[in-house]
Amino acid sequence: MIMKPITLIFSILFLIGCEKEKSISIDPNTLIQGKWEIVAIGNGDDLEPYPANEYIEYYQDSLVRIFDYETDTFRLTFIKYEIDNSLLYEKTYYPSIDETWTTKYYYTFFNENQKLRLDYKDQAAIFNTFIYKKIN
Repeated sequence: MIMKPITLIFSILFLIGCEKEKSISIDPNTLIQGKWEIVAIGNGDDLEPYPANEYIEYYQDSLVRIFDYETDTFRLTFIKYEIDNSLLYEKTYYPSIDETWTTKYYYTFFNENQKLRLDYKDQAAIFNTFIYKKIN
């Protein structure tokens, strides 16, 4: 008779422990860091494969650099990013006109965080959805 209550207590503690593990999430600031190469573009779920001509690298200190495969160099751009629980903000500074433009994306990490989907939030464009794969 004593074994049943003890077994029940351990079973409940095990289940509570499992629930805590499931609720652990990785900070999006950590997930986005690294190199990302575009693989598809489109609108919503209407996507087409896209040949990569560059990769985008997100750094821990909120800087973004773009490496161009054709020129084998980093582009001379000034981009910083912020990411919260729902949006990625990319702030690009254009020195020729002394202005900073902010682009907002909804983001989703998937395929075990090895792919990233970005959808423009407030911007109308020919293509509004971009799929990237992590390359580093």
